[in-house]
Formats: sequence, C-alpha cells, structure tokens
Amino acid sequence: MTNNVFVSYAREDAQTENNLVDAFLKHGRSRERRGEISIFKDTEQINFGDEWRVKIDEALEKTDIAILMISVNFLASDFIFEHELKVLLKKHREDGVRILPVLLGECDWVSEPDLEQFQIYPDGNESLRSMNENTFDERAVEFFRTILPQNYRVEDIEQSQVKNNNLEMLNDFEKSSLENWNLFPEDVTKRSYSVEEAAEFYNVNYKDVYTYLTEKGYSKPKAFAKTPWFLTAMQFLELQSEFQLTTKLDENQMHGLFKKYHPETYQELQKIFNTFLSWGNEKLLDKNRGTIYWGQNTSGKDLGSVGWIYWKEGRKTSKYKYFLFRISGQGLISPSFWWNTQNYSNEDKKPFNDFDFQSSILEKFAKLGFSEFGANLTNNGQELATISNDNAFTKRDHFINLDKFLVENNDGQNTLNGFLEIFNEIIEEINLKIN
Repeated sequence: MTNNVFVSYAREDAQTENNLVDAFLKHGRSRERRGEISIFKDTEQINFGDEWRVKIDEALEKTDIAILMISVNFLASDFIFEHELKVLLKKHREDGVRILPVLLGECDWVSEPDLEQFQIYPDGNESLRSMNENTFDERAVEFFRTILPQNYRVEDIEQSQVKNNNLEMLNDFEKSSLENWNLFPEDVTKRSYSVEEAAEFYNVNYKDVYTYLTEKGYSKPKAFAKTPWFLTAMQFLELQSEFQLTTKLDENQMHGLFKKYHPETYQELQKIFNTFLSWGNEKLLDKNRGTIYWGQNTSGKDLGSVGWIYWKEGRKTSKYKYFLFRISGQGLISPSFWWNTQNYSNEDKKPFNDFDFQSSILEKFAKLGFSEFGANLTNNGQELATISNDNAFTKRDHFINLDKFLVENNDGQNTLNGFLEIFNEIIEEINLKIN
C-alpha cells in the first residue's frame, strides 16, 4: 500500500529561480515510482479548473506523512497555519500522522510552539539554502532514504489490525512476519522489527518498551511463541511518539544529561559547561556579536546539542554567520568549523577555506592536547608534522569528551582557558578578513 505524503510549503518559495522545494522533492521520485509513497504538492496535483481548496482538503484527509518546508514565507502564511497545519496536527494527535519539518531557509521557527515539538531536518541551524549543491543533494538523499523505511510502512491491513482487531488480518500479519523472519533473519530492513530491535532503534531499554506495549493493551501473539515479538507498523509508530519526544534544551536539561552520562564527574562537567556559557555571554550575546543556540533533544537518543555561533559585524545572515563549537547532552564537544567551509556552505566564509589558517588552528589545538581534531606533532611535540585528511575542517563532527578539560595539558596549562583562547584568536581572524 502506498503512503500519501502531503507537502506543505509557501508558494513564494517554489516560484524563485533557485526552487529548492522542487529540487528537494525530486529526490523522492524514485520511491514514488516504486509505489512506496505518493507525494502531493498542490501546484502539481491540482489542474486548471479544479476547486483547489477541495483538492487540498482531500489530500489532507488521506495524509500518512506531512513534509513541512519551513521558511520565513512558510511562517508568514495564514493559510498554512490556520488550515493545513491545524488539520495535520489534529491528525498527528489522533491518527499518528508523521510530521517531518524541513528547514528550507533561516527563520524564527523555534518561536512557533506547534513546530518546536518536532525534530527539524537537517538541524535547527542547517537550512537547505545555506548548503552548497553537493551537501544539499546528500541531505535530500538521506531524508528520502530515512523518511519511511520500507519495513514500517503503515498499510491499511495493519491499521485494520489495531483498530478493528480483525483476527483474519492479524493472522495475515503473523504469517508475513514469520515468513520474512525465516527469509531475512539478519536484515531488519526486509522484515518487521522485534521489540528488542525497536528498543535499540530508539535507544531505550527494551523493558520500557514491553511495559509501554502492555499498558497499551498489547500482548505477544501466540504465533510468535518460538520467535521474537514482531511489531506491526502502527505499533512501531506508536513507540516513536512515546520515545522520540522532542524538547528544546535548556541549562537544567543539559546538567541533567551530564549526570545521566557521567554520574561520577557530572558536577565538574557542569562547571566546565557554565564556563563556556559565560564566555559566550561575554564574547557573543553581550556584544550582539553572536548567540548560543539551544538545540532540540530527542528523548531516548539524547542527541541534542548547544552551539556557539559568531555573527561577523553583528549581521545574522548566512554569509556572516560562523559556527564555532557545540556541546552535546552526552557531555561531548566538537569544533563546528566544517559548516564554515565550502565542504558545506555555499558562501566563501574567510578564512575557513584557507589551508594555512586551518593548519595553524589545528596545530594550536594539538599543542594543547587535542590531536583528535586532525593535527599530528613531531616527537618533541613542538612542531607540526602532518595534517590528517580527516580533520575538524573536512569532517562534520570531531567530538571528544568534556572530561578532557579536567586535566592540565603537557605544559601545565589550563586546557579550558587555552581552548577558549584559540576561539578568541579565530574571531579576530574572522574580523580581519573581508568577505
């Protein structure tokens, strides 16, 4: 059965010369040809003479998945918020319709409570318009590969199982699950998820999944007595709603996550994190030269992070926005240099594409004890030997544990102060360059 995908977008965004709405959706066409999804975009599905409002209402009623192309034009659309989004949110609550926001362009989407509850793609600071062509294509491919994996398509037969408890259809599901288990025991992409596999997917304790299913009135079918308990697509999506709740991070949540992942050192990590916050307030917020971006966190996986961003000349446009570093809820820190280079950005953000600048920064980090970022020193540790092809400028993330700031480096220097001093120098370099 084909899943119906409704695309909610602002007309203005699809009428530009660089129409990224259609360019993004083009990556889903192969899934359409295979009959897995059917994409509804009003300008393509409504013919001349049709009653457009009726057609949109019909498409909304049939929606299984909604893609929201978020931009300033999207936020300014009364029709989207008062009609399309209102219907989709109701169907999300009552029917489990999946809502997948995509950040098309930079805008104040976090101020909209209806949107903030969902995990935005690719990231709250990573709009499609800021990407170079290769990165855009990579993100679009990734999105349509993961938007609705085949093994948890919500088919009518499975919806009927849950809603009508039709024994004949339930037996069909059991039969299909057992057959695919025998054919593909190691390939979960070609069969239904077991409870344990679903727990691993959502990064939660499998006992919590069993408890949730039991409280919802489910029990393991007798057909699975000698096999794992396989989940219907509807059950899998219900787990998503329960275990992948998205919330905006704050200081208290970060401290709680530090305690969760580092029970022995969390108090020291909180102090380190607070030092980074103080530095950000002094160098960025107080001078109106940047911000500390509190990202979204998905319960279960705990992959949220907080990012420090510099605005050159106080300008907030993509060209003048420089990503510095980010700290995850799991107590990890990584430079964010990759986003400033042409490996990601469609802007030439000087000096981040200059190899001499990259080498100098990586060398400073290595001398401070952070060779993980990509620089290797000579045996005496005083000179730069080599730069790895896999470094903080060429790869998106190079996370290291915040625990590393608890010790002094080889020269007896305070590692945290040295780390922040490097970023003070980076900001000075940014200001010296003319974009």
